[in-house]
Amino acid sequence: MYKKMVSNFPEELKPKFVAIKHLADKREALEDQMQKEMDEIEKKYALLYKPIDGARDELINGKRVPLPEELAKLEEFKKPITTEEKPELDFEELKKSVGFPGFWLKTLQNSRVIGPNIEKHDEPILKHLTSIKHDILEDNSYKLVFTFAPNEYFKNAELTKTLMMDKDDREMCKEAKGTEIEWNPGKNVTQKIIKKKQKAKKSKQVREVEKTVDQDSFFSFFKSKKAPDMDEEGDEESGDEEKEKLIDELEKDINIGEELANEIIPRAIYYYMDLIESDDDDMPEGSDEDEEEVSDDEDKGGHAKAAKKKKDKKESGEGAEVGAGQGQNEGGNKPADKKECKNQQLSTMSTTLISK
Repeated sequence: MYKKMVSNFPEELKPKFVAIKHLADKREALEDQMQKEMDEIEKKYALLYKPIDGARDELINGKRVPLPEELAKLEEFKKPITTEEKPELDFEELKKSVGFPGFWLKTLQNSRVIGPNIEKHDEPILKHLTSIKHDILEDNSYKLVFTFAPNEYFKNAELTKTLMMDKDDREMCKEAKGTEIEWNPGKNVTQKIIKKKQKAKKSKQVREVEKTVDQDSFFSFFKSKKAPDMDEEGDEESGDEEKEKLIDELEKDINIGEELANEIIPRAIYYYMDLIESDDDDMPEGSDEDEEEVSDDEDKGGHAKAAKKKKDKKESGEGAEVGAGQGQNEGGNKPADKKECKNQQLSTMSTTLISK
């Protein structure tokens, strides 16, 4: 586009536009080099995180008691600090268990991005969740691995979701590959049976029939999806609606995936204790933002705005794939420094638990 445009400029103007483009290209080359180096650093530290996350899983699942080195700062938490905040933790249940019962369910529910996607019928299953891991793949792609204890709902020990990014555009997702869940009979929470009255054509008698339909569930996240080809021809109206629906669903998957990888997995204990402040916490009471209505689609993953953006791109002839945001998720939680993460609340909660 740049070359095509500048080639039609007056001859005396072309040199300076060619020169500045040369500098822009040099800068982009450095950015590419920086990104490659950052990718290597990220992979290096991902390996260093694994044993730490493994040790955390052991504590969460009650596989062992805390080690002496992990209790080096215990004295700092023994003296209560006055605070008006009250922890929403079941101390009695925690005292009965070596680990943290229902840790990942509570952690996910406290996320503004993921919590609204968890339905009541999902909760008993998520109580069996023992670990969530994040594996870095090539081209900015990544895989999320959910490990479950044996349960009555499905046969899988692990459920995975892989987000495949475009190697030429790091912010575009080509495909989201999920595990096919092997549901036990009558336990599929992504579907429900509804009863419908139907009139026979000949006898005119009314009968009641059962029909299986989809229902909202966190476990729909594991369904595989592919970015639609916007150039593919078909029924214009229905085809566009299907493509827009798929874009919305894929964008929602990306927001959940980014929240898990960037927030939930590295900072799980702070979400479990609900110590992560959301953007709403900074709003003054009665502000316009505080009163603004939010649609169900925006609330369940914060993806509606991004999906509309993709729709606009499609209408203008731009790319058809779906973007994955870097850093903070749209409509998500505000990152907080771990060292400044409401230490007073943490100290008070820990002291209360120890004293009881």
